[in-house]
Amino acid sequence: MSYYVTDPSSSATWIAWDSGSILPRPCFLPANRYQQLAASFKFGAPRPLKTFQKMLGLMAPASLVLQLGLLCVWPLQYWLKPIVPFHAWRHGCLCVKVDQACIAALAPWKDLQRMERGMPLEMVCRKKLVSADASNSGWGALCDN
Repeated sequence: MSYYVTDPSSSATWIAWDSGSILPRPCFLPANRYQQLAASFKFGAPRPLKTFQKMLGLMAPASLVLQLGLLCVWPLQYWLKPIVPFHAWRHGCLCVKVDQACIAALAPWKDLQRMERGMPLEMVCRKKLVSADASNSGWGALCDN
């Protein structure tokens, strides 16, 4: 049995909990949205940077509940980094031409079966506490006291 929000709401539920197989996975509607958006990138066609930003925004929560999810986000980020100037990320006013590397980076997000599989939960074998601070003058970290 899966649980997800179907009524209009000010918040969105992106993760479905399948109590039968005990697997978290993206909800069907967003999973279908990944597939549709990834399929809309056509080889040689220019796409607005806002569309890439939308895709990356959709990938972020799903990457946490898909097996090797973060490794599926990285290829698109890596592909975009040399193409998009830093200032364009804020304004999103750039058009980016889709090439074969982009199509390959989006391939895992077109696989609806992969999205529905979810990620098996495992027992935590080790636990490390790492504390870090951030400042304008330096950095530091502490691991297990």
